[in-house]
Amino acid sequence: MDVISHSTAQIPPARRAAHWNCVIAETYFPLQLTFREPAGFVGQVSRRQLGDVSLSRLATEPLQYERRPNHIGSAQEEEYLITIPRRSPVQFYQIGRDVRCSPGGFILERGDEPYRFSYGAVNELNVLKVPKRALAEKIRDPDRFCAQVVDARDGVAALFAGLM
Repeated sequence: MDVISHSTAQIPPARRAAHWNCVIAETYFPLQLTFREPAGFVGQVSRRQLGDVSLSRLATEPLQYERRPNHIGSAQEEEYLITIPRRSPVQFYQIGRDVRCSPGGFILERGDEPYRFSYGAVNELNVLKVPKRALAEKIRDPDRFCAQVVDARDGVAALFAGLM
């Protein structure tokens, strides 16, 4: 269970945005990133692979991520991201739904559908990347939970978020 980590700390400011694009594509999948200040961007991510599932912790300046149709065509397998914001709210738009998820909740994102994900303040995110087949073994029709905020302040959802 090796941890793979990346940071912008040692990257020259002019190369930070391009570097971070590569890091995000390697950690999750290809996305279009929009930086508030590309040269001043600060970010770090660490990731563990747990069988077919990966768990990452991401800490960055404000950012917008877009999964576009041209990114999806090259996907090998359908995957989901389960994202828990830790410091500030996130905005998420997918399949006609626009939601705001604050710390204390989480959202399920389909990797095989276009989406827009953003946050306007420094944030920390825990992200579980799960193949569709693995999630579908545990949750019947997981698509019905996509682009909805799950309250993780108590019950089984709190247990899940705490373990993540």
